[in-house]
Amino acid sequence: VGEKLYEQIKKENLTEVSFITHSLGGLILRAMLLFSKEDLDFPKIRSVVMIAPPNQGTKSGNFMYKYTFFQWLLGVNLRDVKNDENSLAKKLPLMFSAEVGIIAGIRGNKYGYNPFIGSDNDGEIRPEETKLGTEKDFVTVKSSHVTILQNKKTIQLTIQFLKTGSFNNNTQQKK
Repeated sequence: VGEKLYEQIKKENLTEVSFITHSLGGLILRAMLLFSKEDLDFPKIRSVVMIAPPNQGTKSGNFMYKYTFFQWLLGVNLRDVKNDENSLAKKLPLMFSAEVGIIAGIRGNKYGYNPFIGSDNDGEIRPEETKLGTEKDFVTVKSSHVTILQNKKTIQLTIQFLKTGSFNNNTQQKK
């Protein structure tokens, strides 16, 4: 899918592009980097907002992968979001030439939406599993993994980052 995204963007003849991704879309974008990194004619990636991406793989992916039903239901995607060293999440490039902002979902308590994966979480991913280590800004929003895209705060933060390169209104970086 990363290669198809690369090819589609090449067809558009753009000089600059920004991305907003959700969940596995972050891994697809990182996979696209494998194809675009050597291409000097590829548009400049200006900014990226990743919403609830499994950048480090997920503890919930490890748990669900143990069960045939979840493997059948989620297919290769489940294998790719495990947090072991063989998962796609761990193998893809982490570096972007663009400014990257990450929004993670939380419930706002020590159990999150899913008490089985430890710490606060969005029901699927813990905030620390969303980080690249190279992001310019990071913020959490009280929302589940499924509803985070419709969350008004997520929308406001995304627009803010695309305009200023920061989630903070006064453009101070926070991590």
